[in-house]
This record gives sequence, C-alpha cells and structure tokens, in this order.
Amino acid sequence: LSSLQSRVEKELPSLLTFSEIERLCLQSLEERNSSTDKKLLFKPRFIIVDEFQDTSPEQWRIIESLSSENTDWYLVGDPKQSIYGFRKADIRIYQSLKSKLELKKLATNYRSSERLLNILNDLQASCFTSIDDPEAQSLSAGKTIASSDNPCRIYEGSQVSDENLLEIIKHRNSEK
Repeated sequence: LSSLQSRVEKELPSLLTFSEIERLCLQSLEERNSSTDKKLLFKPRFIIVDEFQDTSPEQWRIIESLSSENTDWYLVGDPKQSIYGFRKADIRIYQSLKSKLELKKLATNYRSSERLLNILNDLQASCFTSIDDPEAQSLSAGKTIASSDNPCRIYEGSQVSDENLLEIIKHRNSEK
C-alpha cells in the first residue's frame, strides 16, 4: 500500500472530487485483491448499505471488491427514492439484485405519525403506477406519536436565552 500512497501523494491534487475518491478507492481495492500477499486482504463478514437505490456502478464494484463468499450483505433501499442519477446512481443495480437476494420488506415506520403516513400512502398510490412500482406497499406507524396543533415553533435569535432554551426543551420533553 505504501507505493500506492506515495503515487497518490505525487500525482494527485490536494482536493479530490467524490468521483475521484471512489475511483482511488476502487483502484486500491482491486490492487489489493490481485496481490499475492494475502495478509493485506481484509474481507468483512457483513456489509450494510443504506440508500442502496442510489448506488453507482463504481460503488457497486467497491462493495463487490470488499466482499468474499462469506460476506453477508444488508442492502436497504427504495426505488421510489432514487435521486442521485446525476451522480451516476443506477437503479438497475438494485433491480437486478432483487431477484437474486432474500427480500425483507420494511413497512413499519417509527418516525412519523399515522396521519402523515396516511397522506404519504395516498400520495404514493396516486403518483406511482403498477408499472413504476409493481410491489407497492403501504407504511404503517410503529408507535403513536403525540402531535399538537402547532408542533413547530419559531423563535427569533434574540428571544432565545439559555434559560428560555431550557424551558423550550423541558416543554418539548413534557409533550412526549
């Protein structure tokens, strides 16, 4: 690894783009994987990837380079939330793996109120056709979230003193 490190220090600028960092990571992993010195290789037992729907081909190659036949993948994603196409995310990676892996659906949301989830479920049903989302599912609330008529408060900077801030925190905690 020291030869790669010295080469990087000589050849690259001090600022790198996200794509350049991915490329260097992949290059380093591929060099390590082709090395005859097996002591250099570290293959994790588990790899967890959140927002998998936004994985690019380069990122997928990094994941594969880190993996061995003993590596378990936990890939969490929702194709309806794919938003990084501008950064070369490719939803086809997610779609191609769906048929090869054991899928577990996560339909319980512990962060949002039932009222909000009902609105989102209705919105999803009206925005996505069965072609867009052949396995549509509704989200349900996993716990009751207290809501008030005015859950958000706005304070001007001059209104918030240390004492006022403590009162705000105490008030919010007592509402839970």
